[in-house]
Amino acid sequence: MENVVTKLNLFFRSAMAGAFVLCIAVQSHAADSRLSDLKKRKMELDQMQAKCDAMDGSDRQDCLAKRQKKVDKYKTDLEAYKEDLVKDQARNSKPTQENSADFSNRIAGREASIKEFQDYVSSCTEKTDRCASALFQVANLTYQNEEDGFLLKQEKYERDYAKWEDHDKRGPEPVQPRRDHKSSIRYFERFLKEYPNHSKVPEALVRAAFIADMLGNEDRAYEYLNLLVTRFPDHPLNIQARLRLGEYWLLKRKYQKAIEQYEKVPVDYPGNEAGLALYHRAEAYYNLADFENAAKWYYEYVTRADAGKLKADLRDEALSFMAASWADLDNGFEVAEKFLSSKGNPKWEKDIYYEIGLKNKAHDRLDESVKAFKFLLEKDPAYSKAPTADLNIVEILVIQKKAEDAEQAFQHSGIRSLEFT
Repeated sequence: MENVVTKLNLFFRSAMAGAFVLCIAVQSHAADSRLSDLKKRKMELDQMQAKCDAMDGSDRQDCLAKRQKKVDKYKTDLEAYKEDLVKDQARNSKPTQENSADFSNRIAGREASIKEFQDYVSSCTEKTDRCASALFQVANLTYQNEEDGFLLKQEKYERDYAKWEDHDKRGPEPVQPRRDHKSSIRYFERFLKEYPNHSKVPEALVRAAFIADMLGNEDRAYEYLNLLVTRFPDHPLNIQARLRLGEYWLLKRKYQKAIEQYEKVPVDYPGNEAGLALYHRAEAYYNLADFENAAKWYYEYVTRADAGKLKADLRDEALSFMAASWADLDNGFEVAEKFLSSKGNPKWEKDIYYEIGLKNKAHDRLDESVKAFKFLLEKDPAYSKAPTADLNIVEILVIQKKAEDAEQAFQHSGIRSLEFT
């Protein structure tokens, strides 16, 4: 009888604490989402660097300048994330006790709860829902303790590092701690193995994938997320899972597999997930040299960003790579004109033709560049960048040693300051 009462009391306390645990879980999920977003942005910066490196001249300079702005913003957001993470963790206890003792007290309190849940799990003789819930709590609370333990070590590291700098960096440099989730991942894996049909399985799969990612085991993370989308195709956590699976294949250069994941994210899905899926779907098509589909999905991203349907943080890049997609086609400006006409001639279409001309020039597709610039000037002689387009035509003809054509283009454009040698 005493054992039954103990078990009932344990689950009564668990139920009473449910709202508190759920609150922590929601905060933790939000932190996970921010960290996931930062990781995606880091990947995008790496990819942008590679694309900038493939460019020449002024295009490369412009690309690197745009990237640097994003790097500065990324660093600022990363520091803000770290600061907010510490604040969120400390906010779960008394506001006036944001110190090391507070972290230690929370860890000790959770350890007591973990011990009780572990005892309950050990007493289980059948696979019941309560046994499953207890094991899930062991995994979840262990994860939270690992996070707080890391923050405690990080706080000490920052103090030690400040002292080390104050003493002119004498002695060994303090070692920065790293997250360690080996214990919690074992509990989550045990839960998934023993209770594969429990209602908490999707949450456990996402948490296990996140931890595996943090431990550097991206293949294991892929297995968890793939299991989630396969077994629970309609679960709300699937959208984030699809994005991460797409990223997994994109980094492995399996672009068709990446596209298959990004296609599963609805274009009207609220939040930034739809925008990321659109942008990376276009990127995958571009890397497959399927330039018309790449342009199509870059266009979709730009128009939705302009309409305020998604965050516009990658809007300029999408416009640039839309032009690059058409620039890689023969008579790409004609393909672009046909496509954009079918879309009602968006206000930025002339910028596309101008960019096509510039990109072809940078890639030594000089005849294509001249055709694009001439097409632009015929379409709108009063375009704001028409003088620069004229100058580019003349420069290309000079490079091609077509002196008479260059002189004629020069006279036609009305440029008077350029001297030919």
